[in-house]
Amino acid sequence: MSFSILKKGIIPFLFLITLPCLGLAQTYTTEKTASGKSLKLFEKAESQSRDKDFEAALKTLDKLLETDPVFVNAYLIRAAIYYDQMNFEAAEADFAKALQLAPDYKPRAWYQSGLNKMRQDKFEAAIPDFEQFLKLETRSEKMLDRAKKHLANCKFAAQAIKNPVPFHPKSIGENINTPGFEYLPSITADGEFLVYTTRINNQEDLYYSKKVNGLWQPGNALEAINTPMNEA
Repeated sequence: MSFSILKKGIIPFLFLITLPCLGLAQTYTTEKTASGKSLKLFEKAESQSRDKDFEAALKTLDKLLETDPVFVNAYLIRAAIYYDQMNFEAAEADFAKALQLAPDYKPRAWYQSGLNKMRQDKFEAAIPDFEQFLKLETRSEKMLDRAKKHLANCKFAAQAIKNPVPFHPKSIGENINTPGFEYLPSITADGEFLVYTTRINNQEDLYYSKKVNGLWQPGNALEAINTPMNEA
């Protein structure tokens, strides 16, 4: 076989190998690749968000995404704001768009997306989000442990919803059960201490209560454990 024949065969073959790679080029914008105008708007939205001026931040992000509809970080910040505002449906749409554009860019976005779906009782839909996070995250052992617990809870809840059983919850007293949110209780083996999660203004913290003369006392925050982040 002559070299000329090989050459004719090799060139088309290399072209076929190279051609699919063209589709793998980055098709989204990040903080590092944004234009000066887009980056300026993004930094403005970040500043507004830090100052708790969320409505202004949302307007800035809307303007940014009109001019740069593939800016991943903008979708993630807007999703976080919607989440804090308990607009979970809007947050879900933005998380989905960001993850569609760049599934490997921010692994923790999968974790946040899973939490957002849990808030909507979409336990089965949250399962692949936590599974993907566990595949991609390599740094935070604390977040990995949390994701594993959330994943187990989602799998249990998804099955429980499909196979309901009679359930009649009862209040354990106004010192614990309030008009707010209390959940994820854990009781010590002797039945004398209760640890549970309380959500106030969308902030999750751990509380504890002691039983005295058969009655649970008002819950107290576990200050040594609670942080500005959510504990659950």
